[in-house]
Amino acid sequence: MNPELKLFIEDLENTFGSELVSVYLYGSAAAGDFIPGKSDYNLLVILKNLDAPELIKSRPAIREWIRLGGSTPVFFTENEIIDAADVFPIEFHEMQKANKLLSGSDILKQVIVSNDNLRHQCEFELRSKLLRLRRRFVQICDSSEAIAALLSESLPSISAIFSGVLTLNGKPVAPVKAERLKQFAQEFNLDYEVFNTILGLHSDKISKVNGLTQTIDLFNKYLREINKVITLVNNFDDRQ
Repeated sequence: MNPELKLFIEDLENTFGSELVSVYLYGSAAAGDFIPGKSDYNLLVILKNLDAPELIKSRPAIREWIRLGGSTPVFFTENEIIDAADVFPIEFHEMQKANKLLSGSDILKQVIVSNDNLRHQCEFELRSKLLRLRRRFVQICDSSEAIAALLSESLPSISAIFSGVLTLNGKPVAPVKAERLKQFAQEFNLDYEVFNTILGLHSDKISKVNGLTQTIDLFNKYLREINKVITLVNNFDDRQ
């Protein structure tokens, strides 16, 4: 743990004592493809109770954590973490695939993630992302830098949905984004170079796409590939 994260965990432990069940780090920082300045420290905080007083108690620790560059954790109660897995299968698959227990007991090991709602959630999330990308693009389509930033920012959440689609198709999922995107493109015959170029923007391996025309072309190809995946998922059986 970096010093700021360690301090935040200690603040939570001191604030909640025995009421704190678990704290997990998940996502890119746990998987090993964390990018300083771009990736967040995704934290899951599990408490025995989560009424308004408990949330208020957490505020000083969270305010300091945010001041140091962190983001607000996801909060669950111990009972909710067991019951909600069938509602958020993408998120719970991501958490179980790459996590580090930072405090408390390993509750995630007890969670059984049902895939009953996975096809619906994958399609819903992909269609929602597509709508947001279009709406945002209309506002920034005269700036190659802004379009490149939009592509870069969208990639982690799109990659997480692709993870759900691979799970739905019965495939093991690589925890690192670069490997997962390559695996996904090969599995479903997609244009890997589109995702690889955006991954380069996200990881700062390339600083920009040259010119507005080229950046718009990349954005257009990205939308086309997402649409292909939506069609694919739409044709899956609900209980694959």
